[in-house]
Amino acid sequence: MEVCPTGDCTNGKFMRLTVKSLEELDSSGTLVDGKSVSDFNTNSNSWAALSTTQVDGVNISSTSFLADLVVGEAKVAFNLTASIADGNVTLSYGSQTLTVPAGALKFTVDITGWTFADATNTLALSVALDAKGPKGKALASRRNRPKTRALRALSTALTWATPCSWMPQQS
Repeated sequence: MEVCPTGDCTNGKFMRLTVKSLEELDSSGTLVDGKSVSDFNTNSNSWAALSTTQVDGVNISSTSFLADLVVGEAKVAFNLTASIADGNVTLSYGSQTLTVPAGALKFTVDITGWTFADATNTLALSVALDAKGPKGKALASRRNRPKTRALRALSTALTWATPCSWMPQQS
């Protein structure tokens, strides 16, 4: 996904989001053989056109990366939706209420058909975010920002941990 607010991605500001990998890790953090995807750049995988909706008077621009993946013998549907709000907005997600500040990038990820090798395993999603300020200048350093965030519930089936991993929820 590439967003260029001025329409000029060469000389103006831009933000580019790329899906890099989706990997199943065992409880010690080791990659599980045959349970990963690292090539999302196929003809069947693509970003949908940018669309805008309005929530409580705030425009939210969204696009979805849709991919049909093969993991081992299984077919897995992958949908990452990235949204940017023009103003501060409060959104509901399941039983959670999220406050999303203006300009923040919000992700929603849906994965269907993934079969875990073990119930204690997790999924790690890697994405790359490149951004450029006006006139090609680099953006401010993120050196002093925290690298981890608190554990948050994603849905009734998955749990969100940082930097970006999911695990089956135990009943």
